[in-house]
Amino acid sequence: MTVQDQATWPEAVDLGEFTAAWRAWQTGPDGVLVRLAGDEELVIDGAVVRGRHSFGVIPERDAVNAIWGDVVIEVARRGG
Repeated sequence: MTVQDQATWPEAVDLGEFTAAWRAWQTGPDGVLVRLAGDEELVIDGAVVRGRHSFGVIPERDAVNAIWGDVVIEVARRGG
């Protein structure tokens, strides 16, 4: 992805089945939050989560893996 693509992300990228999923994620001072649709679930550290899940504040250069079907989503904080 080029810098120009990043400026229009996610509109510049065809996300297919992930189109609606990216809208469910947000971040703020309290960390990363996801709101899953009624039948959606993530597996985090072996536990199934549904509905609203807060990852909390993730330390710099740390990460949490969330499994969504066959996809592993790395939720991380990366800095310079």
